[in-house]
Amino acid sequence: MSVTDTDVIKDITYRVLENGDADATGTTLLTDMFTITGIVDSMNRVQQKFMIDTGMVLTRLGTSIPVTVGNGRYDLPTDNSAVVRVSYTDFQATTEVTRALTPTDTWELDTAINLWPSGADTPITWWQTTLAQQRLGIAPIPNNVGELNLLYVALAATLTGAGVNLSRRA
Repeated sequence: MSVTDTDVIKDITYRVLENGDADATGTTLLTDMFTITGIVDSMNRVQQKFMIDTGMVLTRLGTSIPVTVGNGRYDLPTDNSAVVRVSYTDFQATTEVTRALTPTDTWELDTAINLWPSGADTPITWWQTTLAQQRLGIAPIPNNVGELNLLYVALAATLTGAGVNLSRRA
C-alpha cells in the first residue's frame, strides 16, 4: 500500500479542524495556526529525519569511488544524506584486500594516528567532521590505488502536496 503526501495532509487537516471532518480536503484550513506549506515543510523534515535515524532504507553506491595514491578526500554521491558504512579495496596488495573502515573524527585522528594528514599507509578509518558537505575523508592517506564502496541513506523524495509517495523500498 502506498501512502502519498496528500493522504497525510488530509489526515492532518482533519485532526486540526475545529468542526469535525467537514472540509478536510487537504487544501484549506479553518485555523490560522497552520498553513498547508508549513505542514508540507514539516512532513519533509520529519521524513528525512526518520530515514536517517532508522537507517532502514540504505542505498549501495552503484559505482565504486576510485582511490588514488596520496588523495585522502573524495566526493560523495549527490543523493547522499548520511554515510552508514565505508569499505576500502586495496588493488596493489599481494592479494586484493577489502576491509571495512571505522568511522572517526579529526580529534581522534589527531590523538591516535601520528601524522595522519601527511603519512601514507593503508586506510583504516573514514571521517567527515571538518569537511564540506558531500565530502568524505579516509586516513591514513592511501599509499596504493583502490576503491571505496559506500552504504548510505539517500535523500527522501521531496513531498510537495501533489500526491508524491512517501519514501520506501518495494
